[in-house]
Amino acid sequence: MKAYRKQSIAIGILFLLVMAAYMSGSGLVDSFYANSDYANLLRLGVFLEFINSAAVVGIAALLFPILNKQSYWASFAYAASRIIESVLLLIGSACVLLPISNTAFMSMRNILYHLAMASLGAGSIIFCWLLFAKHLIPRILSLLGIIGYAALFISGWLGLFNQTNLSMLFYIPGGLFELAFPVWLFVKGFSEKELTTK
Repeated sequence: MKAYRKQSIAIGILFLLVMAAYMSGSGLVDSFYANSDYANLLRLGVFLEFINSAAVVGIAALLFPILNKQSYWASFAYAASRIIESVLLLIGSACVLLPISNTAFMSMRNILYHLAMASLGAGSIIFCWLLFAKHLIPRILSLLGIIGYAALFISGWLGLFNQTNLSMLFYIPGGLFELAFPVWLFVKGFSEKELTTK
């Protein structure tokens, strides 16, 4: 297996894990608040959200040495944005342990979530721009990522102003990228020619 293939596959797995863990975890937490008789839903949901936060940091750690060969500032900005995202989501998950009302919890959780999405969007625009500029993956896929994360950045700010119905539409292109990108990493990986010539 070539030098970057194992890293590419691991990154692809973490991208899919992040999506699955957070969607499942947040769904279970929301289900608990809809019907508080099922406390186990809350515990499992928070556990999955913790897994999501750990996987987000894992993505940043695995991508940093790859991206750093291309641009230090871009690799640092992306890693920082993912760490901020992870911390904000972790705090949002941990809020369930606080003795506050359901309404206050959901309000705090929503604010932290939208801030995390804005952070993810901002850092990932830089990430996808670097992928595009350095030909590390097909440019059409990089372009989808730039569009998707720009939309996610906007949706984060719309969510902060309670425009949640509109902001949900902005998740679509980013979601497509986060499905297509891991598949590409599994099949082809990063362009090793570009990585090894820098």
